[in-house]
Amino acid sequence: MLDITIKSGVYKILNTKNRKVYVGSAIDLNRRRIRHFSQLKHNCHHNQYLQRAYNKFGKSAFKFEIIEYVEKKLLVEREQYWMNKTLCYNKQYGYNMCLQADSSLGVKHTEETITKMRLAQKNKPVEIRDKISKALKGNTLSVTTRLKISNANKGRVVNEQTRRKISEANRGRILSDETKHKISNSLKGRKLSDEHRANIAKVVQNMSSETRGKISHTLKTRYKQQKKEIQQKSPQLFLLELE
Repeated sequence: MLDITIKSGVYKILNTKNRKVYVGSAIDLNRRRIRHFSQLKHNCHHNQYLQRAYNKFGKSAFKFEIIEYVEKKLLVEREQYWMNKTLCYNKQYGYNMCLQADSSLGVKHTEETITKMRLAQKNKPVEIRDKISKALKGNTLSVTTRLKISNANKGRVVNEQTRRKISEANRGRILSDETKHKISNSLKGRKLSDEHRANIAKVVQNMSSETRGKISHTLKTRYKQQKKEIQQKSPQLFLLELE
């Protein structure tokens, strides 16, 4: 068996019953293999064609095979080559839903698929979440990826129900000193656009008196705590500040 731990390349998932294939590429082939079969097992794979085939033929009918090892910068190019060679985007020969490598343009998930994916993420065991969290620590997003995320979120409107869920999920959450430091550094020197400032002003204007009171109380408490810490660490510096 080939060792595919932390190696990049192009792969295929072969249905041994009808010889149809799904072609993809990954920076970490082993991790991608695990993710594919985990999603298929839990009936929440993003590719509905592959999921249906897995449900029909069973796990034993599918094999994960490496087509070739490739440098990261050539992954998309080589993936496209093998997609064209195998015609995996043709339902007669394969399961790929897109004509182009590294693209989900034109693909729309059904409500059923979206629900399954959401439930699968929600019901993941704590140890699995911890493993994913540790694996992703230290990962730096490329400029291209950041732009894609930014463009995808532009104009996105979050409804009240989603806002409430986010608020409840973050309630009582305590940030570590390391996280606070990272957030602080990321915001230093940041310049807000006129549109952003106007949006913030609008949000503040529409705040209830209760919310304003909570924010005011939080800021006052934080200021007192910081003042106390400065006094404890350096009493002389604190006295100079008072003068």
